[in-house]
Amino acid sequence: MFNSKNLLIGLVATSISFSMGNITEAIAQVSNRYLSDQEIRSLEPDFDVAALGSSRVRAYTDIRSASEITQVNNFANAWAKADPSISPFLGMWSGWEESYSFYPSQTKGQICAVLTFYDEGGTKQKISIGRVTGDKLLVSGDFGKTTFIRKKGGLIRKQSGVAVPDQKTDIIAQYTTVGSRKSVFTYIFPTRLQEIRDRRFADLGCTASLPSQTQTQSPTQKHPSESIVFDFYTWYFQNSDTYRRTLSQKRRAFTPELYRNLDRAIRISEMPRWSGILNFDVFSNAQVGSYSFQIDSVAPKQDSAEVYVTLQTGLGYSRRRPNPIKVLVSKNNNRWQIADFVYLRDSPNIYSLMSILRGINQRQDFNEIPWGNHENTPSAPSSSTPVRPTDAIAKYPTNEDFKKVDRILRASRNPASLVNLKGNQQNQRRKFQREWESRNPAAAKFLGSWYTGNKSFYVYPSTAKGGTCVVTKDYQGNLTMQIGTVLNRELRYGGGKGFFWIDRENIVASRDSGNGDLYPIYATSEVPELPASIISDMDRQKCITTLPF
Repeated sequence: MFNSKNLLIGLVATSISFSMGNITEAIAQVSNRYLSDQEIRSLEPDFDVAALGSSRVRAYTDIRSASEITQVNNFANAWAKADPSISPFLGMWSGWEESYSFYPSQTKGQICAVLTFYDEGGTKQKISIGRVTGDKLLVSGDFGKTTFIRKKGGLIRKQSGVAVPDQKTDIIAQYTTVGSRKSVFTYIFPTRLQEIRDRRFADLGCTASLPSQTQTQSPTQKHPSESIVFDFYTWYFQNSDTYRRTLSQKRRAFTPELYRNLDRAIRISEMPRWSGILNFDVFSNAQVGSYSFQIDSVAPKQDSAEVYVTLQTGLGYSRRRPNPIKVLVSKNNNRWQIADFVYLRDSPNIYSLMSILRGINQRQDFNEIPWGNHENTPSAPSSSTPVRPTDAIAKYPTNEDFKKVDRILRASRNPASLVNLKGNQQNQRRKFQREWESRNPAAAKFLGSWYTGNKSFYVYPSTAKGGTCVVTKDYQGNLTMQIGTVLNRELRYGGGKGFFWIDRENIVASRDSGNGDLYPIYATSEVPELPASIISDMDRQKCITTLPF
């Protein structure tokens, strides 16, 4: 049964202003992506435990009156006429240590999610914006990305003092992930939403009121271009961290010319030599997080339309800013498709995605890189770029090349001082490499973290002899992974790039991507936090996702 503290969290008055300060450690952890359908299904046993209570004997008491139940049901039913997709989630749902309140929004398909929790100093609240897609509510905010689904649960209730199972209780299940840990939490017993007296609540278009008569009237038919753009951005927000790898899922949403240019430019940008060539999110025109979108207006023409969209982007939810984009949609063979994205934020300096893609794809540097065959649905571009041994830059260095890099090191007086290993870290690195000498002797000496200037390289071991996975981090912190192969004193990866052993512990050489000259790379103790997409790629290549530190 809920104790007084837990009960209060479900019924607390919502006139408290939103706190942007520190929150408890448990709540503060950020979920960096939405769970996939398969991952959600795998958590079904955890959902049963969360619903029943870890001991499966915990009993819940529904203290709501019949009037309170009627009020929340009437509120949800009223909004079902105006926006049926959001109505199943509406209400204030109680958890053991916090509650979630889901408010309707003036933007169709959008929900305002308010988390209420205890922290030092009392009760705090945080607001996030969510969008309903299918049976899921996808919420993105200060706590990262989380998925909510309304379900029926096997709750244990008390009847006449006896705990009995109940399979009919409505439950909101919250699915989240932090690193490799996936979790599910449950919220029950919804009550009527309370007004929130905070300007930001209103500014976001949130409301605790019943829908207006205009909202409940049958909506006018949308222009097809609006539906295309709405569906695309709904997909994008589900896949914003991995869209470059899964873009083929939305191939038919684009004109053939846009998809063809975008696919090739993405493949070029995944090569280490050109990793900075498309260094922004092409669908948000940003290098920061995206939190929500809304369609502002549509300007239809005969066989085309301009759809004006505003995204909220920023370095953190509390620092988000409007980011306007004009999406050009055209009609081709009775199918409406996206033809271009025009970035309006830096007006009057307006430019479009197609102009950027053409500028990349027309460069002579890339003449040898093939265009994709898009007659049939292509496979998603992989972040693992195969080795091309015919690449001129991949030729093994001459003796003169090695002498040049040796002169660079001698000129620096004390090159070992540039090795970023402290205390016992050098011994840890040696031990890690020696452990792999028997399993992968050729690759062992290259294993570990390396750096030069504003770029870092992380060489992971593979159970395939001579194989490695090389993860590169550019100056903006973006990670890419390439398959590596060791041939005697050379580690070659991604389009013929590579490291060369120069008989100095903790220092190797690499080639300049422009003139081909060798330059030194130094050992470091830094270890990256790998996203799920790269971990998945590494698993397929039989790589181990651990480094010495």
